[in-house]
Amino acid sequence: RVGGRAGLISLEDDLWGERNKTKRQSLLSALSEEKESEAGAGDDWFEVLKQGLEGYGDVEVFRPTDPLRCVFCEHSIYGPCARLRKCRHNLHVACFTQVCVIAVCPECGDTFAPASK
Repeated sequence: RVGGRAGLISLEDDLWGERNKTKRQSLLSALSEEKESEAGAGDDWFEVLKQGLEGYGDVEVFRPTDPLRCVFCEHSIYGPCARLRKCRHNLHVACFTQVCVIAVCPECGDTFAPASK
C-alpha cells in the first residue's frame, strides 16, 4: 500500500506546481458543490468534474449503480467513482484527488499517469 492519505498530502507541495494546485482546488470545489446540490438539480457539475478528473490520467469517472469499495480509504462508494482503467481499481472522487498527486494505484502500484505529449 502506498503511504495513505497523510503521506500523499505531504507530497503535494513537492510534486504539484502552482498551476496544478489551482486545478486541484477547482476539482475540490466541484466536489463540495456536489455535496450541496439537490437531487435532480442537473448533471452539469458531474460533467465538469468528470472532464477535469479524466485529464489527470488513464481514469474513468462514473456513477456506480451498486456500492463499490474504495481502495484508498476502504469505505463504500455511493456517489461518483473514479476507476483506474489499467487495473480497474475504484476510488472515491475525493480519494482520487489525493492519489493523483503520485499517479500510482494505492492497491497494486500500477501507474495511471497521462501519456506524455
